[in-house]
Amino acid sequence: MSATKMMRKQLGQSLVEVLIALVVVTILSSALIVAIITGLKNSQFAQKQTQATKYAQDAMDRIRTIRDRDGNVTFKGTTATFSALWNMNMSYPTNCNGPCYFKLVDTGGEISLTDSGVSSSYWESLGESLSRQIIFEDISTGTPPLYQSEKDLTVRVKWTDTSGDHESYLQTTLTKY
Repeated sequence: MSATKMMRKQLGQSLVEVLIALVVVTILSSALIVAIITGLKNSQFAQKQTQATKYAQDAMDRIRTIRDRDGNVTFKGTTATFSALWNMNMSYPTNCNGPCYFKLVDTGGEISLTDSGVSSSYWESLGESLSRQIIFEDISTGTPPLYQSEKDLTVRVKWTDTSGDHESYLQTTLTKY
């Protein structure tokens, strides 16, 4: 075989080498895309979780302010001040028969609590696929009754993304004094 013919056979890449290179590039590209998408999903989840926790904390702060200022609370169609809740055992069937559900409302620049139109299945829409639920319940009915001086408060914020349903919640015990 002449030197010219041998050089022609050795120049360029074989089809197998090109295919192997394409497969390697495709695998590496796919892995990079999966890593980027996973990173974006995790970032979006962290952002929503932070936002949900801020909404829950905001509700807690507003409710503490309502308690501290003895602000308005509408319960079973009657508007009273927050201090009226201390006389109410929320576990009694005539009241809530367990936890009581509320929402925050803006009544002419003043924030108040209401149970109007609220039930255990009610979630207040906060926009951006976030919803909030405010729950009061009595700790116990010991002697003397603790419901007269302590109420458990839970604020739940939920959202749904491509991974499913998620929830952030905060709990505290509000005291009368």
